[in-house]
Amino acid sequence: MLKSHYLRTTSLVLAGALALGLAACSPSQQAATDPNSASDSALAMASEADSIPPAPEAAALPAAPAPKVVYVTQPQQQYQSVDDAYAMNDAFGDAPPDYGFDYGGTRPWAWLAADNAMRLVEPISGGDRYYYYRPGSADPYLVRDNDYAYAYSGGRLVTVYDSRGRALAERDAEARADYAGRYLARARALEAAARQQHRQQVDAANWNARQAQIDRQRQQWADQQRQDQAWQQYHASHEAEQRAQWAAERQRRDRETAEWQRRQQVAVAQAKQQQAREDQAHQRAAQAWTDQQRQDQEDAHVKQARLDQQRRDQQNQNQQHQAEQARQDQLRHQQQQQQQQARADQHRQDQQHAQAVADARKQQQAHDHQAAEARARQVTAANAAKQRQAHDHQVAVAAQLKAARAHARVTERTGFHQDDNGHDRNRRHDPKSGG
Repeated sequence: MLKSHYLRTTSLVLAGALALGLAACSPSQQAATDPNSASDSALAMASEADSIPPAPEAAALPAAPAPKVVYVTQPQQQYQSVDDAYAMNDAFGDAPPDYGFDYGGTRPWAWLAADNAMRLVEPISGGDRYYYYRPGSADPYLVRDNDYAYAYSGGRLVTVYDSRGRALAERDAEARADYAGRYLARARALEAAARQQHRQQVDAANWNARQAQIDRQRQQWADQQRQDQAWQQYHASHEAEQRAQWAAERQRRDRETAEWQRRQQVAVAQAKQQQAREDQAHQRAAQAWTDQQRQDQEDAHVKQARLDQQRRDQQNQNQQHQAEQARQDQLRHQQQQQQQQARADQHRQDQQHAQAVADARKQQQAHDHQAAEARARQVTAANAAKQRQAHDHQVAVAAQLKAARAHARVTERTGFHQDDNGHDRNRRHDPKSGG
């Protein structure tokens, strides 16, 4: 995380330094090159975005009327436009653009000369498209893309050049009139926007990324000029005039470019110093982060050790609690067993007591039964004895009665009777008997 933050910080510091260098150059360029700088200073100089989308290709541009083709074939006229553009490129040299502006979703760059001549450049796929304007003119005198260059005069198409700077035949030029019309319409719209839209400070990173490509295209034109004899002859005959025309612009641009490069070097040096400070701050932050990480780790270890100890203590407490709970459970179980045993013993004793009571009751009942039987037998025997006695008495009484009757009969016959002792007495002469 710190490493990615460090890389982002490094890129931002370097980009900021380059932007400062370019920003320091651009306002002075605008003031020196734009004769209307007093009025144009009211235009805002906003910062350009980090990336620039490409402009549409020729076929994707809106359809426009094809310009009238008034083709020139004389070298003195045929190479004028391309050589004037070559001279303007040479005068601007390595100088960065004065400003950028938004148009149609892209962001062209503008170089504005002291005489109000202007070059516009917009990115396209695989390169750039250039628009060249004479001082005070809204129409371009040359539009160049990766493959062709279109020369205009008074809104008419006068020459078309191939990628090597050679003029096409008139028939081939007429075949490209449609694209020439689209470029002319876009060039007019771009010129108006360049002078009216809010101007934006060119991002140094964007300029550094595209400067080499613009230089290569400028060098290609130089090589094409040296290889084209007709163009070379035209250039040689007008070189002194071109140099005189652009000398002041070239010197000013060289000074500003040198100043920009110096400021850029200063900015880079300052960026390096800032980067060194950022590195030191980063190292201190990294060391502080490392120390904090170490401290956090130590704190984490201490905390973990404390948690482990607490966990062990808790485990011991849990084990002790479980052991105590087990002991209590065992005691309760033993008590329950004892209670169950006591209940069982009591139940057994109750059963034994009940059995003893039952046995005693049975014995008592048996004894009572036996006693009752004995009593019954006694009663029966007594009754039997009574019955025998009664019977015997009856028998005796009967016998006595019988004897008495018999005696009576005898007495009646003899006049004697027997007393209780069996003695015969004469009832008649017994003084006690009353007879």
